[in-house]
Amino acid sequence: MTALTCNRSHGDEAQRYPAEETWNGVRIRRVFRPAWSQKKPLPRLANTAWMLAAWFLETTKLGDFDAIVIGSDPMFAASIAIPLRAARPHTPIIHWCLDVFPDAGEAEWTGATRLLS
Repeated sequence: MTALTCNRSHGDEAQRYPAEETWNGVRIRRVFRPAWSQKKPLPRLANTAWMLAAWFLETTKLGDFDAIVIGSDPMFAASIAIPLRAARPHTPIIHWCLDVFPDAGEAEWTGATRLLS
């Protein structure tokens, strides 16, 4: 199993992780990510575009694999499925949504959200 991620810490943008390591039998490959602020909308959006492009390019170096699992971070991460499907038409693609909080939706249940559900 190979996991693709980035070389930056989520909480400390100055901290960098090694480009590659193995942890509990999982090969971790980290692509470079600039130290753009994740607290402002435009740099965060630029980070998303950067990461999706870098991850896609990295997948071209991995050879064959059985399946692709896409997480939910950064925002719009699932959109990488579009070029991946074109590049790997027979590989299963799974979106693992990590940020689902059903109780939050229930807590925010209002007349407006009832109309949308």
